[in-house]
Amino acid sequence: MEQLPKQLNLETPESNFDKVLTTELMRYTMKIFNLVGKGTVPPRMTEAERDLITSPQQGLIIVNTDTSKLNFYTGAGWEEITSA
Repeated sequence: MEQLPKQLNLETPESNFDKVLTTELMRYTMKIFNLVGKGTVPPRMTEAERDLITSPQQGLIIVNTDTSKLNFYTGAGWEEITSA
């Protein structure tokens, strides 16, 4: 597996960290999809169903059918993956 870019470190300014993390997570996710060849389909669920997941693993990605956007779990909460 490829390591996360060096720009994701504890010295990244807090105001920039979320944007950098989201952008790099999106790029990394797309690389994984491309490796599979035909792609990968993450689980699809509503926001209410997503919120019922007990102890989600950090990095879990789902398709939120309420918003039609990818969501990922940061370890502290759910974030929407948006384009940069």
